[in-house]
Amino acid sequence: MSGLDNLINISTLERGLQLLGAVTAASTVFKVLSLARLYLSPSSISVNRWKHGNPYALVTGATDGIGFGIAEALAARSFNIILHGRDRNKLEARRATLQKQHPGLRTEILVFDVLKDPYDDIENLISGISHLNITILVNNVGGIPFMPAYINFTEFDSSQIDAVIDINARFLAHFTRYMMPILSKNGPALIMNIGSAAQIGVPGATMYSGTKGFVLSFSEALARECKISKTPVDVLNINLGDVSSKSTPTPVKFGNPLAKDFGRDVIARVGAAIASDRNTVTPHIPHAILFGVLKSLPEFVKVAFMRNIIQDARALHRKIFNLKEE
Repeated sequence: MSGLDNLINISTLERGLQLLGAVTAASTVFKVLSLARLYLSPSSISVNRWKHGNPYALVTGATDGIGFGIAEALAARSFNIILHGRDRNKLEARRATLQKQHPGLRTEILVFDVLKDPYDDIENLISGISHLNITILVNNVGGIPFMPAYINFTEFDSSQIDAVIDINARFLAHFTRYMMPILSKNGPALIMNIGSAAQIGVPGATMYSGTKGFVLSFSEALARECKISKTPVDVLNINLGDVSSKSTPTPVKFGNPLAKDFGRDVIARVGAAIASDRNTVTPHIPHAILFGVLKSLPEFVKVAFMRNIIQDARALHRKIFNLKEE
């Protein structure tokens, strides 16, 4: 090879490295600007895109915790609310609370037990509200519907496996399928699917982790499907860590907000998330920081970290719910 060939090869390599550096720099700047837009945009305009006509927001699993926290935040932004749950008395009490806080808004209730009622009834349930201008659906139903909640996979029986799938994935898919024509008709509309950091795979919560992985993939796929088909429905997976609620009564501290405060964070971020062309958002800033650090850790550190989390969660559940030592 001649000296000229060597110079050409070196020059080509330099141009390639320069191009790679420019692309990397541009990507970094874009990510920084995107994050700034997400977390610094005025929260007051976050949900304006979906607030048209006489808008309703439907929240599943809305009698307690995150679901009711999001319902309260949406009512504060002048959305009429449809509360879903399995206990009519609790739903009526929550409706009374919202009507007292916001007397000018309408509040409806839907009673359906995800683990007991036949799924063929969902279509009739939704047909009763199809005339309303529903522009936001929050798929919040989820969790681990038995105690002790954190057990190894080999300790599950068949009914427990089915219950975790039903409450976290199966109901969400069926309910969303029946709601899509209504949301499309009322567009622009928004679907928020409440996910979890457990989607990365948490030992002691194997089935729950798997179903939250489904929620993430389902949300990402449906969001892209709507973009390709030009269906006027935005879809977001809402990622989160610990949130203090009745079902998960963890101590309130930095990185572990009250459900009511987390609900406000969600509603403050969704507009900027969609404007930034995101399909997934982590609305609570301390959660986002924690997830970013966790992703960068080597596997053996992740395992140790998660082992401590599950041990603490089991201890807390034993204390709160008077469970026997495992």
